[in-house]
Amino acid sequence: YCNDNPWIPHAAAEEGRERFIHHLYGAALACRSVPIHRNKQRAALRTISLPQLQPQRRAALEKECILPLRAAGIDAAFHDGCIGRELPLDNRTLRHGGLQHLHWRGVDYTVDTTLWKESWSPHELAEVEQRQAKMDWFPLAWLNFPKDVLEPQTLGFVGGHLSHVDVWRWAHAANLDWVFVLEDDALPNPAFGLDWLGIWDVVSMQEAQLKEVSCAWDILYIGRTPSFTREGPEVTPLVVHAGFCLRTHAYCLSRAGIEKLLHSKVATTITHRPQDEILASLTLIAAGLEHPRADFDAMLRRIAPSNPWIALAFKGDGIAVQLEDVEETARSKSDTAAPGSV
Repeated sequence: YCNDNPWIPHAAAEEGRERFIHHLYGAALACRSVPIHRNKQRAALRTISLPQLQPQRRAALEKECILPLRAAGIDAAFHDGCIGRELPLDNRTLRHGGLQHLHWRGVDYTVDTTLWKESWSPHELAEVEQRQAKMDWFPLAWLNFPKDVLEPQTLGFVGGHLSHVDVWRWAHAANLDWVFVLEDDALPNPAFGLDWLGIWDVVSMQEAQLKEVSCAWDILYIGRTPSFTREGPEVTPLVVHAGFCLRTHAYCLSRAGIEKLLHSKVATTITHRPQDEILASLTLIAAGLEHPRADFDAMLRRIAPSNPWIALAFKGDGIAVQLEDVEETARSKSDTAAPGSV
């Protein structure tokens, strides 16, 4: 499979990097000169934060993101997230497969990790590889896929899911046109030299351009992994139709996207896999593709929105990264992925 289909997600991004940078800086400069988009949209930024666990992250984001955006007249604030280790869940059932129910902040959730696998049989591995090849999956992703899907769910990931959903519910109640969601380990991509106000301005301009060209969207990835499936056409010089891409440290949801999530079981169902993989899988379903695991694909289709999920993304890795991409410090360590985490 890898020898027959050796495409690389970064290849296309490399070829268009100079053009992307040119348009990115042009958009940032235009917004700084005439910040026409800041007050014309019902939009807000919310940063999910666990102040008791990561005070350094919160202090940095307050200084570098929240306060500058507020000074520019933008609705920006922290959103206190859920501390996973405080949830009334049985950790063994969560990690090794089972069904649990949870009530948090007025909402009932189902925690279904019954599809967690402790090991793969040769037949199962062959089936997954065949399914990936059929949908033109990035070949080298196969090297990590069997290992990654054996990782058990954690209380931290459950807390992260609840925190994101709580922001979606708040944005829906506030009747926003769109909401910009940050995790507290996000920071501007240092390769481009923009600050958070510059990123807000660029994102705001892109949202206005999408409206001008009548391009509907549900999610816009501001930062992400490269797509593991082929991406769709360019929408603007900065934005493309996303393939299967991971991470939710920086993204926007439109009002339509929020409603699709809240009116489906995606919001209230926590599976054995992290939330970013669930959102990425909605892109597969909308494109007529399938998740590499047939049993998980069936579950995803039961919880997915009834209308197709429209995912857009800034090209390449986007314009925001995670702390772990640029430093190895105490504040960059994950609060969700590591065993024994929150």
